[in-house]
Amino acid sequence: MRFFYLQVLKWPSCQLELTTPKRPHRIPYLLSPSEVRRIIEHADNPKYAMMLALCYACGLRVSELVALQVSHIHGEAGYCQVVQAKGQKDRQVPLPDTTLRMLRGYWSAFRPVSWLFTGRDPERPLCIDSVQKYYRKTRLKAGISGSGGIHGLRHAFAT
Repeated sequence: MRFFYLQVLKWPSCQLELTTPKRPHRIPYLLSPSEVRRIIEHADNPKYAMMLALCYACGLRVSELVALQVSHIHGEAGYCQVVQAKGQKDRQVPLPDTTLRMLRGYWSAFRPVSWLFTGRDPERPLCIDSVQKYYRKTRLKAGISGSGGIHGLRHAFAT
């Protein structure tokens, strides 16, 4: 309404006291540990299985996941460095032993050079959309319905 009066009708002196209705706060569906395990087990691509496991074990956002470089993994110290995350903040995230073992196996198999997860072009990181699409496909294959995306792994990590 405000836009209509100010921009379309060009009534700059119009003082509208409009209150916008509050949006209902929707509680996200939380995946159980067994559901997360099923999703990771149904990932038939080892690279994507590693990504899903890392996303859950470290509570990473998908943008943080695809931005990981080999140099960000500090295996001996047991942490993963997340660089320029949301809000342009860096942070260190503990790496559980099981995830670190999986990462070492992944590294042995794929030998990433710069980016930890690449697409067809090894010089560029994997696209966020690819990870999200694979997650949805794998979630359905695991028999877990719902409309939640890969961010659900982050929510499951936090609970």
